[in-house]
Amino acid sequence: MACGMIGLLGVLPVTMLESCMTLPMLRTTSKNNNIVISKTKLAAEKKIFVLRNDDLQYDVLLVKNLDNTYYAMYMQCTHNDNPVQANDKGLFCTAHGSTFDLEGKVTNGPATQSLKKYLVSEDADSLTIHIN
Repeated sequence: MACGMIGLLGVLPVTMLESCMTLPMLRTTSKNNNIVISKTKLAAEKKIFVLRNDDLQYDVLLVKNLDNTYYAMYMQCTHNDNPVQANDKGLFCTAHGSTFDLEGKVTNGPATQSLKKYLVSEDADSLTIHIN
Protein backbone atom coordinates (compact mmCIF):
# COMPACT_ATOMS: atom_id res chain seq x y z
CA MET A 1 0.00 0.00 0.00
CA ALA A 2 1.40 3.42 -0.90
CA CYS A 3 2.32 5.81 1.93
CA GLY A 4 -0.27 8.32 0.73
CA MET A 5 -2.99 5.70 1.07
CA ILE A 6 -1.81 4.81 4.57
CA GLY A 7 -2.19 8.44 5.59
CA LEU A 8 -5.67 8.66 4.09
CA LEU A 9 -6.90 5.59 5.93
CA GLY A 10 -5.93 7.07 9.28
CA VAL A 11 -6.22 3.72 11.05
CA LEU A 12 -2.62 2.57 11.26
CA PRO A 13 -0.26 3.09 14.19
CA VAL A 14 2.25 5.91 14.17
CA THR A 15 5.14 3.45 13.67
CA MET A 16 3.71 2.45 10.30
CA LEU A 17 3.23 6.06 9.27
CA GLU A 18 6.80 6.83 10.32
CA SER A 19 7.95 4.05 7.97
CA CYS A 20 6.88 6.32 5.12
CA MET A 21 9.61 8.85 5.95
CA THR A 22 12.15 9.00 3.18
CA LEU A 23 15.75 8.08 3.88
CA PRO A 24 18.51 8.86 1.40
CA MET A 25 18.72 6.03 -1.14
CA LEU A 26 21.92 5.37 -3.01
CA ARG A 27 22.34 3.01 -5.94
CA THR A 28 25.47 0.89 -5.52
CA THR A 29 27.44 -1.71 -7.43
CA SER A 30 29.20 -4.86 -6.30
CA LYS A 31 32.90 -5.52 -6.57
CA ASN A 32 34.35 -8.90 -5.56
CA ASN A 33 31.14 -9.78 -3.64
CA ASN A 34 31.31 -6.51 -1.72
CA ILE A 35 29.53 -3.19 -1.99
CA VAL A 36 31.96 -0.30 -2.36
CA ILE A 37 30.64 3.22 -1.96
CA SER A 38 32.49 6.51 -2.17
CA LYS A 39 32.31 8.58 1.01
CA THR A 40 31.57 11.63 -1.14
CA LYS A 41 28.10 10.15 -1.84
CA LEU A 42 27.26 10.14 1.88
CA ALA A 43 25.74 13.41 3.08
CA ALA A 44 27.63 14.40 6.24
CA GLU A 45 24.49 15.45 8.12
CA LYS A 46 22.72 12.12 7.49
CA LYS A 47 23.32 9.01 9.57
CA ILE A 48 21.13 6.43 7.82
CA PHE A 49 21.23 5.42 4.15
CA VAL A 50 19.37 2.81 2.12
CA LEU A 51 21.65 1.15 -0.41
CA ARG A 52 20.11 -0.46 -3.49
CA ASN A 53 22.18 -2.98 -5.39
CA ASP A 54 21.06 -4.97 -8.44
CA ASP A 55 23.01 -8.02 -7.23
CA LEU A 56 20.99 -8.28 -4.01
CA GLN A 57 17.33 -9.17 -3.64
CA TYR A 58 16.82 -6.71 -0.76
CA ASP A 59 18.26 -3.32 0.10
CA VAL A 60 21.01 -2.77 2.68
CA LEU A 61 20.68 -0.24 5.49
CA LEU A 62 23.90 1.64 6.24
CA VAL A 63 24.05 3.36 9.64
CA LYS A 64 26.65 5.85 10.84
CA ASN A 65 27.59 5.58 14.52
CA LEU A 66 28.31 8.57 16.76
CA ASP A 67 32.06 7.82 16.44
CA ASN A 68 31.77 8.08 12.61
CA THR A 69 32.14 4.34 12.06
CA TYR A 70 29.49 2.42 10.12
CA TYR A 71 27.56 -0.82 10.23
CA ALA A 72 25.14 -2.34 7.72
CA MET A 73 22.27 -4.79 7.72
CA TYR A 74 20.22 -6.65 5.16
CA MET A 75 16.67 -5.35 4.89
CA GLN A 76 15.06 -8.82 4.82
CA CYS A 77 12.68 -9.79 7.63
CA THR A 78 13.90 -12.87 9.48
CA HIS A 79 10.33 -14.08 10.07
CA ASN A 80 9.21 -14.83 6.53
CA ASP A 81 11.83 -13.34 4.17
CA ASN A 82 9.85 -10.20 3.28
CA PRO A 83 11.44 -6.78 2.71
CA VAL A 84 11.50 -4.34 5.62
CA GLN A 85 11.02 -0.58 5.48
CA ALA A 86 13.33 1.74 7.41
CA ASN A 87 13.11 5.14 9.05
CA ASP A 88 15.27 7.02 11.53
CA LYS A 89 13.80 5.02 14.44
CA GLY A 90 14.01 1.43 13.15
CA LEU A 91 12.73 -1.08 10.62
CA PHE A 92 9.26 -2.46 10.00
CA CYS A 93 7.95 -5.45 8.08
CA THR A 94 4.68 -4.54 6.39
CA ALA A 95 3.83 -8.22 5.75
CA HIS A 96 3.40 -9.42 9.34
CA GLY A 97 4.24 -6.47 11.61
CA SER A 98 7.67 -7.38 12.96
CA THR A 99 9.74 -4.39 14.06
CA PHE A 100 13.48 -4.02 14.58
CA ASP A 101 15.60 -1.31 16.18
CA LEU A 102 18.38 0.43 14.26
CA GLU A 103 20.81 -2.28 15.38
CA GLY A 104 18.61 -4.93 13.75
CA LYS A 105 17.34 -6.42 17.03
CA VAL A 106 13.71 -7.57 17.16
CA THR A 107 11.48 -5.18 19.11
CA ASN A 108 8.16 -6.81 18.16
CA GLY A 109 7.41 -10.23 16.64
CA PRO A 110 6.52 -12.48 15.04
CA ALA A 111 10.23 -12.35 14.02
CA THR A 112 12.50 -13.83 16.69
CA GLN A 113 15.94 -13.34 15.09
CA SER A 114 17.85 -10.12 14.46
CA LEU A 115 18.44 -8.85 10.94
CA LYS A 116 21.58 -10.04 9.16
CA LYS A 117 24.48 -7.64 9.74
CA TYR A 118 27.46 -6.99 7.51
CA LEU A 119 30.96 -5.92 8.41
CA VAL A 120 31.86 -2.46 7.07
CA SER A 121 35.48 -1.43 6.55
CA GLU A 122 36.72 1.90 5.32
CA ASP A 123 39.69 3.65 3.87
CA ALA A 124 40.23 7.36 3.25
CA ASP A 125 37.87 7.52 0.27
CA SER A 126 35.35 4.69 0.49
CA LEU A 127 33.38 2.20 2.55
CA THR A 128 33.32 -1.50 1.79
CA ILE A 129 30.35 -3.57 2.93
CA HIS A 130 31.38 -7.20 3.07
CA ILE A 131 28.29 -9.06 1.82
CA ASN A 132 29.83 -12.51 1.32
